[in-house]
Amino acid sequence: MTGDQRPSDLSKKLNERLDVDFALQAAGLGVWEIDPVTNQISWDDRCREFFGLAKDNQLLFQQVLQYIHPQDRDRINQAVETALDSRLDGLCDQTFRTLGAGDSQLRWVRFHGRSYFNKAGELYRFAGIAQEVTQQVRAQQGESTARHEVQRQQRTHEAIMASTPDLIYVFDLKYRFTYVNQALLNMWGSSWDKSIGKGLLENGYEPWHAQMHEREIDQVVATKQPIRGEVSFPHATLGERIYDYVFAPVFNDIGEVEAVAGTTRDVTDRKQAMQRQEESQRQLLTLFEQSPVGLATLSADDELVFQWANTFYGELVARPPQAIVGKPLLEALPELKGQGFDEILKNVIATGTPFVAPEVAVGILRNGQLTTIYIDLTYQPRKGDQGDVQGILVVATDVTQQVISRQQIEASEATLRSIITTAPAGMGLFVGRDLIVELPNQTFIDIVGKGPDIVGKPLREVMPELLTENQPFLRILDDVYTSGQMFQSPGSRVSIVQQGVMSHNYYNITYTPLRDEKGEVYAILDIAIDVTEQIQAQQALKESQDRLQSVIDMAELGSYTIDPNTNRLIKSPRVAQWYGLPEVTEVDISFGAILERDRNRVRQVLADVLAPGSAGFYEVEYTVIHAQTGHQRILRTNGQVIWNEEGQPVRVDGTVMDITNQRALQLALEQQVEQRTEELAAINEELAANNEEYAAINEELEEANFLLSRSNDNLQQFAYVASHDLQEPLRKIQQFSDLLKTRYAEASGQELVYLERMQSAARRMSVLIKDLLNYSRITTQRDTSSRVSLSQVVDDVLIDLELLRAETEALVEIDPLPVVEGDAGQLGQLFQNLLSNAIKFRRPDVAPNIQIKADLISVDQLPTWVKPARVAPVYHQIEVIDNGIGFDEKYVDRIFQVFQRLHGKSEYAGTGIGLAICEKVVVNHGGAIGARSQPGQGATFSVYLPV
Repeated sequence: MTGDQRPSDLSKKLNERLDVDFALQAAGLGVWEIDPVTNQISWDDRCREFFGLAKDNQLLFQQVLQYIHPQDRDRINQAVETALDSRLDGLCDQTFRTLGAGDSQLRWVRFHGRSYFNKAGELYRFAGIAQEVTQQVRAQQGESTARHEVQRQQRTHEAIMASTPDLIYVFDLKYRFTYVNQALLNMWGSSWDKSIGKGLLENGYEPWHAQMHEREIDQVVATKQPIRGEVSFPHATLGERIYDYVFAPVFNDIGEVEAVAGTTRDVTDRKQAMQRQEESQRQLLTLFEQSPVGLATLSADDELVFQWANTFYGELVARPPQAIVGKPLLEALPELKGQGFDEILKNVIATGTPFVAPEVAVGILRNGQLTTIYIDLTYQPRKGDQGDVQGILVVATDVTQQVISRQQIEASEATLRSIITTAPAGMGLFVGRDLIVELPNQTFIDIVGKGPDIVGKPLREVMPELLTENQPFLRILDDVYTSGQMFQSPGSRVSIVQQGVMSHNYYNITYTPLRDEKGEVYAILDIAIDVTEQIQAQQALKESQDRLQSVIDMAELGSYTIDPNTNRLIKSPRVAQWYGLPEVTEVDISFGAILERDRNRVRQVLADVLAPGSAGFYEVEYTVIHAQTGHQRILRTNGQVIWNEEGQPVRVDGTVMDITNQRALQLALEQQVEQRTEELAAINEELAANNEEYAAINEELEEANFLLSRSNDNLQQFAYVASHDLQEPLRKIQQFSDLLKTRYAEASGQELVYLERMQSAARRMSVLIKDLLNYSRITTQRDTSSRVSLSQVVDDVLIDLELLRAETEALVEIDPLPVVEGDAGQLGQLFQNLLSNAIKFRRPDVAPNIQIKADLISVDQLPTWVKPARVAPVYHQIEVIDNGIGFDEKYVDRIFQVFQRLHGKSEYAGTGIGLAICEKVVVNHGGAIGARSQPGQGATFSVYLPV
């Protein structure tokens, strides 16, 4: 540019060179140029308007800087100097504020320019375009305000999510995890980056487990209903655990399931509260960024041919501009077919009316995959002098990020609401110093036990028992409100009046303070998890361990544990006394106390069981020398190797028995046996002469066994025939008596009484025949070779007794029962008779309360009266305890005999065979049965079955 050229000429030439007047006007763009020699600015009227300048203003670049906002001025000056540096790319793209020289109006403008250099690297031109972006900037500022509000909500959400110890996660409809909390990541032993977006198999689930959850997710999606289940799953550090989980649907705006949210609780040991906070939720919102404007022109004919497109439009449709210019719309962008844009364009051509629509969804082919984007779309008709449409200007602004961000916020809020609603933990807010109850979920309402009308009431009014029972929780809540510190208490005992009844349960309690924008506590989030069953189980486990230790002490056994990783041996006090060494030593030090001839053998036994593929159990005898006294003992050691999931040994547990006296006795016996051997040699000669007589006796025994077998077969056949032949006349007696009752229905004498007595006798006879048949079958049919779950047997019996239980309001409490070798049918008759007797022989006006308990006892612990049919070292002891009428123990032997009754048939129905059947079943299984009772104090029937 030279100094004698007028600005109007320059503007005209500038427009002629660009040759896109119409496009620039429709897009709201201005053009400008700076003379690198004179620094004089040439621009069109639109650029002048951006600065509030008159049309005839002629300014230098330094003069224009004074109309730029002071906070932006240095940045713009530096950007221009950078663009003029020939060593760089020569581009300048800046957004800044102008002050408005003529109208004092503050505007936001975006200047996009480029420097042009000759081959010598000399600058000969610096020019570009400008656009007012005031509305976009203000929209972004509004988005920032909305973003702060979302962040405030997110802090509340994070407080809730970080306080719960449960495992929380979300699946998409392809079974992939889209959200997991930190507790679940810890359980996996994984990280967010490795887990999010991955499926069940990729996160370590076994195939059967993954397939089960995928079926359940499909079920939730199909039924739109939550489901609940329980599953065993390995924890990364704690090993195999049992989890209770809930899957719930997450709905979109039109009521369709778009995701499945889940919560899982570790029910193996609820005493250990989740103390790790969940990692922060992913950002629900993404910052809205200013999108570039896409510009293109189309012909006004039916082909809708692309005439021109800028770089931004090419980026928008994922194709370079040169690839689409000159081609019809649906040829250049075939994926638009069926989306309706060609019809809209033809309507614009026909009517001449612009089409403007915000956030239009468009399917664009990107990287070979159809992708949905959202744009603010304008179709502006370009009209000729006659008003006819000669072309269409397409203006498209990418707003995909804003739309997706909004959808993510809505989906996240829906997911969070679903998670809180379905959480198995009790959750509620205590607002203000008075602890007003707000937002309780159903689990919390059930724990409080006062019904749903607790919202808006102070906690001390809702639960007055916190004061009357001198419980510390109101004081603790007040301390949390004052200090702002979280309070956690695992396994706390809480006394609560639930439905009018005082209960004493155990809960894992977390009190989390919630703060407002000023950082002050305004409420406390209460999370309570019922761990009553776990605490009671732990107490029972401790009692069991104490009993086990008592057995070990009575048997004069010692115990030990070996850690293969540290080579450390931990001995019980008794074993340490036998060795004369400390209770904790190195393995090699303890081996040093073993007699030298036994040492290598014991060492090799331990090495063999620790080797891969070993069964892990060993038994070895050796002599140990006391480290101080030199006293020798012969010890027998049993050991069992404990392996981890990778098949590596983690420890060896075992017991030790002092068999010194036994070996001495054995030696004495061997000497006596040797002495007696010579004496027996002479006796054997005499016995040989009697072999022929014994052979004859054996033949007689074989014949007797054959006759006994045939007798059993005959007895079985007789039982069947007797049952059939005796039942038939009884049925006829009952049928004819029914006819007689009908005929003499109007009779006033004793006829009906006699008929009723006859029918009653026939019914008792029918029951007696059935019981005798069962008794005979149990006597002759024995198949005790199957593994039978007694828990399943009792469950089946309770189903059969369901009506009787309902009529009597009987309560049956059952401990876990063992699996035994036996006949399921016979064992069913055993428990059928015991439970039906416990219900039948109840006290008047007292509901039956029956307990079934199980334990393991050694043969030495059997009561003196117990004489099992088969000798075994250990027995299952199963007790059926009731609160009925009881009986005098002097009749204890009589009740297990056939037809023996302690009460008249008018008082209690029955044939007197039920307990005889029980005794036969137990004997068939190699055990014994007995009873303890006092009149009016219930009865306890004890069954002993060999292990």
